[in-house]
Amino acid sequence: MVSFIDIVTDGDILNETDRYIQYHTLNKRIQYDSNKIVYKVIPDLNTFKKDEQMLKTLHEQHKQPFLKFVFPENHSIDSELEGYLKENGYEYSWIELYINVDKDFVSKDNDDIDVVTTNEDNLVDFLNVSYEYDKKYGTDYAELKIEVSKKQLYEDNPVQVLSYYQGKPVGTLLIWNHEKYVELDSFTVREPYRKLGIGTKMQAFVADFAQDKPIILVADGEDTAKDMYKKQGYVYSGYQYEALKENE
Repeated sequence: MVSFIDIVTDGDILNETDRYIQYHTLNKRIQYDSNKIVYKVIPDLNTFKKDEQMLKTLHEQHKQPFLKFVFPENHSIDSELEGYLKENGYEYSWIELYINVDKDFVSKDNDDIDVVTTNEDNLVDFLNVSYEYDKKYGTDYAELKIEVSKKQLYEDNPVQVLSYYQGKPVGTLLIWNHEKYVELDSFTVREPYRKLGIGTKMQAFVADFAQDKPIILVADGEDTAKDMYKKQGYVYSGYQYEALKENE
């Protein structure tokens, strides 16, 4: 069974110890998940403060205005550390892992919907939909993602997927193809075009791509779309707490 530890991080490992893995990726310096500490064991408060100061010093050197820490899957931190995080401006939340083995996506035939991979002719459509989604995280991040997406077009992993409705670009997702699974990432459909069967048809596309591999996705703990995922056959497989602090 796939767990969080199997999921590949889109970043470079700077340091790995018995306690944690540290990612630091300067060509994606404002992308949170590419620059973080992922704990193997829960730290006590004093240990966390030392790690925090080390990461803060490094990020300040490279003008990275955030700190991100990820805690071991299926473990909660103690009240003392949780209190420290909340008192010091961290967003403390959790993510959940979902796995779909059956991949039984019932997609109605609809000539209005077309799902394709990107190429040089439709890349601009992919970038426009992605930018519209990403800009809620800030224009700097959205512009970084444009440059990342341009490079990904010529890479084997991930596969960029684009959907059209009546000829208009309306949805995007990424397929990360790994040995044990495929991961559905950055999945979005423009709000005016939701509940038209576009998302289901996009997931059916992923299922065809996956063949005999399971599909996984990671959702925010408070993501309302989780109910939809469950209806589509995704099974809850664990949780992981995260702490993010954005510097002013």
